[in-house]
Amino acid sequence: MTEESKAVQETAKAVQEVATTARDYKGLAEQATSFMGRVIGEPLVETSGMVTDYLRIRRQKNLIILEQNFDKFARQRKVSDPKPLDLSIGVPLLEAASLEEDELLSEMFANLLVSYSDRHQSEYLPKRF
Repeated sequence: MTEESKAVQETAKAVQEVATTARDYKGLAEQATSFMGRVIGEPLVETSGMVTDYLRIRRQKNLIILEQNFDKFARQRKVSDPKPLDLSIGVPLLEAASLEEDELLSEMFANLLVSYSDRHQSEYLPKRF
């Protein structure tokens, strides 16, 4: 097994852990929204919208960082024409990566995306998340 394959497998494990964390985070966000509704009362819809806006901005920031890392790794690995990912791979990866704020894990997501999108990748990359 090549070093790159090992890195991809480790990244896939990290993706799985992040997906679990994301599910937990969603529950916390719902709990926080519920608490704000109890304290504030009727403007719950507005409060929920503010929380949603805040989370959307943080996720967009994370995706910008992911894009920068993706471009960096694609240049390093000479992936100049990345192939589009299947939705079954791309959507969960982007979803989990948009929630990731740890720099190392964000880089691992970017590296995994480059591996999946490399048209010259000869090894099969299993779906493990």
